[in-house]
Amino acid sequence: MVINLFHVSTLTHTNESQRLAYYFIGRDYDTLKIYLKGMIGLSNGTCRDELLSAARSIVKSKGRNELTLKEVFEYMQSNNTTYKKSTIRTHLCSRCCINSNRHHAIVYNDYERIGVGCYKVINL
Repeated sequence: MVINLFHVSTLTHTNESQRLAYYFIGRDYDTLKIYLKGMIGLSNGTCRDELLSAARSIVKSKGRNELTLKEVFEYMQSNNTTYKKSTIRTHLCSRCCINSNRHHAIVYNDYERIGVGCYKVINL
């Protein structure tokens, strides 16, 4: 779902709500949800949840199904992630990658490595 209009009635500062309204016009719902949870100090979900949301947003903005680890780091840090780079790297490159070696008890098939440091999202 894409957000066309966003208003935060709970914010006390008008400038902040206006800034957020402009920022979130045309952004996807997952980005908004992660941002708002970060604002009020709630957990953003699991690393996998945040990573999937970030990957989908990156792919959508690029217009093609490919992303790099650097793009994911930058996107998640700009959205105030609480996860370390090592955790994000482990999830993208190993735990959630369909064609990586299986070193974890629980694995997911969310991404496919299509080149050195380049991945695509399996289920958009």
